[in-house]
Amino acid sequence: MRTAVIIGLCLLPASAASAVCAEQGNTEKPNIVLFISDDHGACDSGCYGNHNVRTPHLDKLATEGMRFNCVFAADTLCSPSRAVLHTGLMPFRNGGHVFGGNVRKGVKTFSHYLRPLGYETALIGKASLHPAGAFPYDVKRENWKPGTAESEAIPAMVNEFLSARDKTKPLYLEVGTGNPHMPWIGNDAYEPAKLKLPQHYLDTPETRDALGDYYTSVTTLDNTLGQVREILQKHGYGRDTLFLYTSDHGSNFPLAKWCLYDAGIRVPFLVRWPGRVQAGSVSDAMVSLADVLPTIVEAAGGAPPSELDGRSFLSVLLGSTQAHRDYVFASHTGMGRGYPQWKANWSPQRAVRTRTHKYILNLNPNERFITHLSRCGPDRQPQATHPFWKSWEKEAEKDEGAKRIVNRYYFRPVEELYDLRSDPHEQHNIAGDPGNSELLISLRGRLGEWRKTQNDRVPVYLTKEYVAPSRSDPISVANEENTP
Repeated sequence: MRTAVIIGLCLLPASAASAVCAEQGNTEKPNIVLFISDDHGACDSGCYGNHNVRTPHLDKLATEGMRFNCVFAADTLCSPSRAVLHTGLMPFRNGGHVFGGNVRKGVKTFSHYLRPLGYETALIGKASLHPAGAFPYDVKRENWKPGTAESEAIPAMVNEFLSARDKTKPLYLEVGTGNPHMPWIGNDAYEPAKLKLPQHYLDTPETRDALGDYYTSVTTLDNTLGQVREILQKHGYGRDTLFLYTSDHGSNFPLAKWCLYDAGIRVPFLVRWPGRVQAGSVSDAMVSLADVLPTIVEAAGGAPPSELDGRSFLSVLLGSTQAHRDYVFASHTGMGRGYPQWKANWSPQRAVRTRTHKYILNLNPNERFITHLSRCGPDRQPQATHPFWKSWEKEAEKDEGAKRIVNRYYFRPVEELYDLRSDPHEQHNIAGDPGNSELLISLRGRLGEWRKTQNDRVPVYLTKEYVAPSRSDPISVANEENTP
């Protein structure tokens, strides 16, 4: 079993800690496991206060490590979000800002940073990383089967890999599950009638059925995580292992995935590192998923490049500070031209979030907001649809309140501003309130300056039709005359 680095060194910078270790003849590095789920909302676990859903293994992980309350994805589609996490660069800087888009040539990812530090790097499960050659894991065994009890397949793959590997090398292992991505697993464990619905959901039988299916998929994810942790322990990767759990973005419910509201960008984040991270601790530090790579690199004894967008929050993990960021940014470009027949998700958005407020800029407000959730069906990716949205539209035909909720999803103004203290579910847009003009101007300017540093030059399309980008050709529109 690998020996732990002396706890007192945790408060030193990585380079200093490495030097002291070398002097004492202790050059061991922690094994690192990053477990990433698919479409799991931050509030959909017991350890985050949701008592509807059963997540005993996530709850146990939270008691053994640190639970983060304010971690945010940089995008709310899988491949752009994962590109940020794996590069430490935000979507326009890494190049992979479109669904399925390639990161730019020469962009470094986990293996590029960890191999020189002596690590073997492996990925088991979901990847969704493009192009594959930019993510050169030593071992890569893909498996992505949402809607199934993959808890049998992925742990078995992890077990087979760990049984055969050379344990003299430190390990970076990434495990990606397909659950709870749609299609959800059919509910056989929850009583839909007893589930508590979020306040902005329409209460229909179909909605309750959907939530039961989603929670069943979350519980399956939880089982997968529990089995993987047992296997890690069996092979000696328990005590001296830095284990991180997160998701790529929120669930496939209204105002979550595809959107830059907190239900879409806020993700669960749990970290266990015995002897380093205090068990049962909670952090409210604001963190971006762009910060994960530099944090892991520093924990491994490396020095993260200063030109990354991400910043290491290792000091938060080790308890030497409680704060990290004052602002987090998020962007969402969409699906690209691969879905021209129904303009899927051609509604790009950008956002800046503080601890108390959120500003969203909708770049194509004249386009009806169309996603898999609202447009899939028997003739369009039936595996990615659920009848609950149709039930909302039927309610909207006869009820004004339901109509407002449905229209809120379909139609977005150019600018949105929310006070997260009094309106955590972002239901009341206060951008038009004269009393908020100073704040609106400030956040608008901050987002605008950030977009310039990112070379994000997509204009607001008020007078001409938005043209979705291709996967391989980053947007390079120079016309900014309509940008607030």
